[in-house]
Amino acid sequence: MIATLATGPSTPAPPGMGTRVFARSDGSQSAQPGPVASPSGSPASPSPGAFAASSPSPELAARARAEFLAWQSGTIDLSRYSSDAHAQFIPDAAAGRAQFSAAFVASRRARLQSLGTLVSFTQLRKTTTQGAQIYVYRAIGDKGLEDMAISWNEDGLVQYIAFLPPKTN
Repeated sequence: MIATLATGPSTPAPPGMGTRVFARSDGSQSAQPGPVASPSGSPASPSPGAFAASSPSPELAARARAEFLAWQSGTIDLSRYSSDAHAQFIPDAAAGRAQFSAAFVASRRARLQSLGTLVSFTQLRKTTTQGAQIYVYRAIGDKGLEDMAISWNEDGLVQYIAFLPPKTN
């Protein structure tokens, strides 16, 4: 989980302290610095690239689009998912349920099919949470739209996927 320590204009960060704290799931802190306060007490600009917007990767967009289409058609290939993600598809006898049961997949397929023919699939943002890079894409169909968050592990297997109602600003 990432925690953010906010310091507003009335409470600048102490000299040498960043305004963001990155906490890893193991409890240690990341070495990724946030903006550092200048001697005047106002936050300095972040180092180049520290918080730069991600450049969409055509390869990742194609892979994400393929997963979206697989969910839309209900033909999910579990060989493209990590063993951690497999646990989401396989019923847990102790809990008595599966997060991605056949009923869930069918309902998600119906919802995604209601969007109609896919017209556009674009990356909205990239974020890092617990060391994993999560990409958020917007799928626009001729009848609606849906956002999809997806992450791949170091072996290129899907380790996280979620479908989200689009945020409106």
